[in-house]
Amino acid sequence: MDTTEIHTCEASAWNALCQSGVALIPLLASDCVMVFPGGMMLADETLRSALSGDAFQPWKKYTITDARVLPVDSNGTCALIVYRVIAEREVGDGEDKAVFNALCSSIWRRCMKKEVPEGWEMVSHQQTPV
Repeated sequence: MDTTEIHTCEASAWNALCQSGVALIPLLASDCVMVFPGGMMLADETLRSALSGDAFQPWKKYTITDARVLPVDSNGTCALIVYRVIAEREVGDGEDKAVFNALCSSIWRRCMKKEVPEGWEMVSHQQTPV
């Protein structure tokens, strides 16, 4: 497993979220689970509905630091990435910005979807604010 692939996948996920929630959906495994601050856990149609709903607000920019990639299995088909992110999005009338500082982790699994970067799909994502 080339750890650069996983870094690329995670950047692709954040780049998608800078466009729209819908842009992230092709990168997700059908069984993807996401855990967010405040005790929110989303999966299946609830996750896809949240990403495609009117309430979703794209990020404007993000910075990933301190990233580490670890294999999850011995045959290189699953990997964990952990990192710190600082992300910004507009709030209100667009003149104010919300800054999100968090520790994140994602699990990526090899797949056969052509639209997925490097042949990986996101199985899980978690965010812990710091």
